[in-house]
Amino acid sequence: MRLSNSLGVQAARDTSLGGHKTGRRKTFVLAGAAALFALIVLAGWMGIGSRSEGRARSAEINALLATARVQADRTEYESAFYTCRNLLKIDPSNPAALDLQADAAMRWLQDFSVVVSEGSKAEDVAGPRLADILRVLDAALARTKMRGERAADILAHLGWAHWLNQHLAYKEFGTAAERDLRHALKIDPSNVFAHAMLANWIIQTNGDVSEALRHFDLAIQTNKERPLIRRLQLGAMIYNPHVEIRPALIRVADDMRRNGESLSDRYRRRILTAYSPAVNTVEELNQSLAAVPPEDAWETYLWLDNGQDQGTEQQTRREFIHASILEIGGQRAEALAAFEKLRRDLKEHGYDGRVVRHVSEALKRLSQ
Repeated sequence: MRLSNSLGVQAARDTSLGGHKTGRRKTFVLAGAAALFALIVLAGWMGIGSRSEGRARSAEINALLATARVQADRTEYESAFYTCRNLLKIDPSNPAALDLQADAAMRWLQDFSVVVSEGSKAEDVAGPRLADILRVLDAALARTKMRGERAADILAHLGWAHWLNQHLAYKEFGTAAERDLRHALKIDPSNVFAHAMLANWIIQTNGDVSEALRHFDLAIQTNKERPLIRRLQLGAMIYNPHVEIRPALIRVADDMRRNGESLSDRYRRRILTAYSPAVNTVEELNQSLAAVPPEDAWETYLWLDNGQDQGTEQQTRREFIHASILEIGGQRAEALAAFEKLRRDLKEHGYDGRVVRHVSEALKRLSQ
């Protein structure tokens, strides 16, 4: 009985103790499950948030890249350059943006200009922009490892940027422009940008005109970037009085005519002054008229004169040029007849001055 009671009591105690442990274990299991569920939910929420942010970032990058490409296609190179900069703040190593920004920088440089508001200076506006361009092109050059056509293109434009930084922004004085332009030609001897930009630089810095003209010829021979070459050619030559440049300018006009290229009225008028008997000596006129073969000389003159004023002065100049080309071409009888007619016309209209002397001298030469 004592054993039975004792066992009963013990059994009751065991049951009581056993029930208490089971409850605690269930509580721990439920708490753990709840914590695990919370972690799973949190991780899922964080994953969704991360993916959502990633998609938004990717969409912004794609939108900026598309905008920059549209701007570049519309020749808005400055805008494309800075749109790429905004993109690269989000994704600094984006290869498409890096290349597009470098391309935009080079195209921007090719026709670089600034708008100066009242009270401002051109150098203050140009300086920061050129500094931005130089930084981008320096980095782009490093990515080429100084090899290949791409490196030469970038070096040529770096040289041009240094020249603008010196000539327009007054931020540097040295040989960086020439150094980079010539280095570009060492890497790629037929590089169109280096030849054209170096030629322009040589003329603007009063260098060897013969060398500059050779570089322009080599640039044209590449059959690339012709509008750019013409801008650099005409920009350097159109107002330059050097004895070699006058006939070279006529040859440029002749080449443009034969290739169906366009020429602004402003440039046409300026080149026509090289034919004017009122402002040129006989030697200067002969340089202009003998720059190309006689059959081309007359066609080129008419092409330049097309659409210009048709007054008496222009008609007199046209007749004088035609007679002079006949003389240069060896058609003495035809030239003599043309100059005699011109002398009568000049007398009838009461002309005096240099053109009358030119006609008289021509008649003396042709009458001998």
